[in-house]
Amino acid sequence: MSFISRMAFRHQPATSAPENDEFVIRPTLGSVWNSACALSSPNTSPENRLKASLHLEEWDGPFSTPSDGVGEDLQWPFYVTFLLEPPAEAQNSLMIRNDDGPLLLLCQMLHARILRNRSTPWFTPRASEVQRIITVGAWKWTTPEGQEGSPHSAAVAASLARVAAAVAVRRDVLSEGAGASATYELVESSVRFQLTMSQQNDADSQVMPLHRAFPWKVIERAASELDAQTSTNSIVRKSVLLTPSGRMADLLARGLLEALKFLSICGTLADPDQQFLCLAMKAYAKWSSLAYDLRHDDITSLEHSVIPSILHLHEAAVSLGHSTVLSVVVAKLSGLLVDDVPFRASASLATSLSEVLASSASPLCQRALVWLVEAVDTVGFLTSVYGKTVDSKNPVAEEVAVALLKLACRLLESPVGSAIIAGRIKGWEPLIMMLSQGQTDPRHSVALVPLTEGVWVDLQDYPLNERHPQLHAEFFIGLAEELVNGTLIRNAGFVSWDQEMDQDREEWIERRKLSAEVLIESYYLLRYDLLDLLVQQFVMKESWNRSESGLWALRALSSAVVSWVSKKGSATYAEDRAKTLSSIRHLAWTMTKDLIHATALHPRMLAAVARFIAGYAPILTGNMGGTDNSPQTARLVTFLYEILKKIPRLTTSSSTYDPEEDDASVLRQIGFAARALLASWATYFEDAYRTAKPGSTIMVSGHVVIQSLPDIMVVSCQVGDAVAAAAVAEGVARALSVIPVKNRTAAAQSIFTPVLRGMDPRVYLPTPEGVRVHLGTLRNLVKFSDQIAEGMLDHPLEQILGAIWGLCSDMLNRAQISSNMEDDDLATLQSIFGLQEQVVVTMPGWLQEKRIGNLISATVRVYDTAHCGCALGMLGVTVEAFGGREEMHVAYGQLLAHLTASLCVYLKNNTLSNQTQLVQAFFELCRKFFLFSPQSLLSCSEFSSLFTLAITCLTDCQGERDSTRAVLVFLSNLMGWRKLRIGEQTASVFQNYNRNISLCTQQHGVSLAQVCIFSLAGSSSQMLWPQHADCLHSLLSEILDDNDLPDREMTCRAMVRHVLADPALKKDLSSDVVEVLMKTTFELLQEGSSKKQKFKMLWTDFAKLCHGEMKTEDLLDYLI
Repeated sequence: MSFISRMAFRHQPATSAPENDEFVIRPTLGSVWNSACALSSPNTSPENRLKASLHLEEWDGPFSTPSDGVGEDLQWPFYVTFLLEPPAEAQNSLMIRNDDGPLLLLCQMLHARILRNRSTPWFTPRASEVQRIITVGAWKWTTPEGQEGSPHSAAVAASLARVAAAVAVRRDVLSEGAGASATYELVESSVRFQLTMSQQNDADSQVMPLHRAFPWKVIERAASELDAQTSTNSIVRKSVLLTPSGRMADLLARGLLEALKFLSICGTLADPDQQFLCLAMKAYAKWSSLAYDLRHDDITSLEHSVIPSILHLHEAAVSLGHSTVLSVVVAKLSGLLVDDVPFRASASLATSLSEVLASSASPLCQRALVWLVEAVDTVGFLTSVYGKTVDSKNPVAEEVAVALLKLACRLLESPVGSAIIAGRIKGWEPLIMMLSQGQTDPRHSVALVPLTEGVWVDLQDYPLNERHPQLHAEFFIGLAEELVNGTLIRNAGFVSWDQEMDQDREEWIERRKLSAEVLIESYYLLRYDLLDLLVQQFVMKESWNRSESGLWALRALSSAVVSWVSKKGSATYAEDRAKTLSSIRHLAWTMTKDLIHATALHPRMLAAVARFIAGYAPILTGNMGGTDNSPQTARLVTFLYEILKKIPRLTTSSSTYDPEEDDASVLRQIGFAARALLASWATYFEDAYRTAKPGSTIMVSGHVVIQSLPDIMVVSCQVGDAVAAAAVAEGVARALSVIPVKNRTAAAQSIFTPVLRGMDPRVYLPTPEGVRVHLGTLRNLVKFSDQIAEGMLDHPLEQILGAIWGLCSDMLNRAQISSNMEDDDLATLQSIFGLQEQVVVTMPGWLQEKRIGNLISATVRVYDTAHCGCALGMLGVTVEAFGGREEMHVAYGQLLAHLTASLCVYLKNNTLSNQTQLVQAFFELCRKFFLFSPQSLLSCSEFSSLFTLAITCLTDCQGERDSTRAVLVFLSNLMGWRKLRIGEQTASVFQNYNRNISLCTQQHGVSLAQVCIFSLAGSSSQMLWPQHADCLHSLLSEILDDNDLPDREMTCRAMVRHVLADPALKKDLSSDVVEVLMKTTFELLQEGSSKKQKFKMLWTDFAKLCHGEMKTEDLLDYLI
């Protein structure tokens, strides 16, 4: 069937397949076509779909040679013919309708097949076949707008373009020096087709661009393929770009200018036309970028041979008639022909020109760039089209505005960017004004462009003497105001984001994050003037949302402001620093002077006030500027305490981390503010107290702060937010550490006792959440006990710790421990263990042997009953603290044996895949034994069972990330102990007990190697590949280093080869791959631990190969 008649047949009414149409596989080319049709048809039954899939999989083998007896079915030339001209028997198949879905499937298979087989010596496609793909592809898979065509046409065209490029630009021929000719022929075929098109009758001109676009798609793909294949070989790239005799540059330029000549004949720029021009621009830009990169090499001078950029062509006035690339695009994106250009065409043209500018870094293009900037002023380039998008109802107007602003950003980043900033080019002002207007655009994606492109931050990098005067401080004052306006919560009646319909939460967060960076950079120029703007134009306004936005901006600047005012610089900036200090302190006093007014504020406004106090705590405390500000510290602490008292108590507290929710939480921000204030006050008070006189301001205000500590600590626990209470506890602990030594013990008791009493059921009936908040508070207080005890002979927490320990023991005895604990009870149990862990970590010397034994016994009882991971975590802390004591080795060995036996029994009666958290906790405990009590681990009576359990968990955890990683890390450390940096005493322990490890690796080595290799080949997630490779390295190293094992290298090789020969792996691995793995693996192992990273890289690449992410020839590079 001829191509023309087949094209006519394609547009006949579609033929649908019956629901149960029987699909018969026949050993012909038609059956292959029918298989693709069956997979693409929604009416194919599942049974026939499976048959079709199997048939295509069987057919998708390597290309055959003419002499291998397979026949022509699998030969490359016939394959191309088959795709472009399907056999006649396929006319009656399910495919022949207006849908190229089956053809797309076969094209994708062809591309994948080429990638697998193109290094084969006999795979030598002829240039005529590539020419045929280009010619037929251009006519068949591009259709005029409005004409009924296949929904897959564009995808088929892209797939065919990849096929043509993959055939012509191949690594094997490039490395042999023959790739230059093949690549040149590909580009020449594409350009020749375009030149042939230019000779067609003008009556066909409206159809031409659709078919002319495909060759440029091929040219673009060829550049990408060449860049990927020769990224590290500039000599090969040079040979391609200069072959033959430098004609590649002339060839591409000729094709591009023919494209422009054709567009001039058409006269308009409809959607198909702009698609054609954009493809040509992008393709030419890619080749130009490849060539320009070679200018930096020392190979030879390429000044007259490389492909000039589009900007260079314009500068050299290479044109036909009145048109060059730039003049055509500028005309379409300005007020000259704007009415003829659809919005979508404008977006595509702007995006394409942005890519051209990004690929044209040559300073030789400056005149063309200057011409572009001047066109902004002379013909309204960019600005006129952008103006039309502002009030447009067109659905793509926003996309056009984004593309135009990005193009404007590219101009600022170009080699003439400095001249634009200096105002030396006519057109600079409307260009900057357009970007400023875009920054205030109400459309979120448009306003983000100057921020995401970093225009304002980059502008700040220019010294003032290199900027136009209009881009000095006044410009950035206006910009800062617009940025803060853009971060407002627009609804004055705002309650929560869940109820907000007119503003998107994620967009608002993104706008604030990006605006903060610009504000910080602006502060280094504006200093006090920026703070004054924020205070006067935002914070002091009556509307809460405007005030909140101003406080947010001040908080974003706090680090930069505090750093600035704390410097001891010259008198030149003394006035600015003094005004800054005065403004910040006065604002804090204004916002907190009226407690009744403060509590009536909108919650977000009140949270913003707390954030402001936290950010500027170093200024609000201490004596910056020579003024003692400690009285304000006392007043602010009292203010925060009063606010906490009046806030409604929480019944539940979220532990999920969400920065935006934290910013909006009054409780948490009050807690953070209290922490910052008390920490800053402690630093100042510690130094000032040494020289302060009784009755002085610092002593009086310090007394007020100290007296408030118990109250603010208790109320923070009672509000019910664990994060807020923990923050306050940290601040209180830091303040407690600077209280005079003689008063510190009494002060500590006054703070701890109310918190302890809050959990006493005889005094108070707290909720489970309240109990956990109190436990967490105590944990944070104990965390800083070393600081609290600094400078004291007797620890001030001696009696308090006894009370805490007794409380935890009592709570454990009263807890309802079972295997099916409620979430609340389990969370409380975790909090109790958490507090005990902190005591063990912070003050191990305080614990007597009796207390340690009781703690371990109680924890084991909990574990045996509940099998919870938190109990194992508690035991791990004790191993870390006490496992190194010689008198504890036997006891800890018995403990590990008991835990191992208990876990084995438990996992036999429960599905292991549902117990991954328990498995993770257990093997993290085992790693603690390895690090801190290796003798207890290696002498454990259940050591062999432990090793067996580890391999079982690797298999039965089904690749769950955290548990699998815990097992792999433990096994890797255990077997690879020789490669770790451990002390001599620890090394001698492993040497004495290494026989135990050796027996386990001999018994389970094959199983473990199989688990690791099979996990790499397919059953494991990519994040665990390094751990599996590490475990395999440790296993093989342990066997090779075992001097007691005869023929250990032969044993090792046999083990790996046995696993690789498994039928499940062998079908996907060629013999070459197996030999590469075997040879390289043992060469790297023989070179020791210095090659461990390369060993892991080898097996990670093996995993990529098995997952289709790497080609076989890439793995062969290890043989080089």
